[in-house]
Amino acid sequence: MLKTKHEKGIIISFYAIAAVFMLVASFFDLQINQLLYYPNNPFGVFLDRIGELPPYVAVALALTALFRFPPKLKKWATALLKAIFGIASVAVWIYIFIDFGDKWIIEDENRLIFEIIFGLITGFLSLYLSKYLPEKHMSAFRNLAVFFILIALLTSWPTSVLKDIWGRIRFRDLVAAGSYDGFTPWYIIAGKDGRSFPSGHTTGAAATFMLMGISYFFPSQKENELKYYIAAMVFTFAVGFSRITRGAHYLSDITFAAIIVFTLFLIIRYLYVKRPFGSSKKADTKN
Repeated sequence: MLKTKHEKGIIISFYAIAAVFMLVASFFDLQINQLLYYPNNPFGVFLDRIGELPPYVAVALALTALFRFPPKLKKWATALLKAIFGIASVAVWIYIFIDFGDKWIIEDENRLIFEIIFGLITGFLSLYLSKYLPEKHMSAFRNLAVFFILIALLTSWPTSVLKDIWGRIRFRDLVAAGSYDGFTPWYIIAGKDGRSFPSGHTTGAAATFMLMGISYFFPSQKENELKYYIAAMVFTFAVGFSRITRGAHYLSDITFAAIIVFTLFLIIRYLYVKRPFGSSKKADTKN
């Protein structure tokens, strides 16, 4: 594994904080929601709309980087991959504007047209700006792009699977029903129609831990690894906290989602950084 200056402290601090949160949640999940429930607060509404953005934006940017630096194969194959990455990047940007734009733009019969136009503009602009990515760091950008895509794709499915298995009722649904009798602690599989455990928004927000990957492929960024970690922790907690205030999740829901993502992040990092895509075991040192 590629060792970094703050690696051990980061791992210990994360799991220590998570363990404390899960312990507290085991006894006070319901009470915390009762205390913090404020469904229409601006803070919660805003983060509700952007909380799941990170993995989608990461994939769009990663595809842009791969468009700039596709794998070196036969000329026709490289050109084909470049086209595929470019089209895929623009498509993801369009999806982002459609999916997340619906949460912001007032209902309008022409809304979809505007979302597609903005997606196309952003996509083609990102492809154009990719020419400014320095070629001397081609291997690092390519490896970081694949790393981002792996994190984005592989950290979301466990949450979806567990939601279906656990069937935990959301707090706001209990409020709507006028009774807390349907509440179940996180360590008991409810087997109902709820999708509270774990939190999907927090899963998306926690994907920002992938930012630490920058320090793995760009050695000059190793000193900033702790900053990336803190930024990811703050954003993840902020989104998670907003989900509690909105009554969508409990403390255990958001904490367990963060644990899932961070653990998979460590596994993917170990397996991928050990032998990154299209290069030797060592990260790009030309930075």
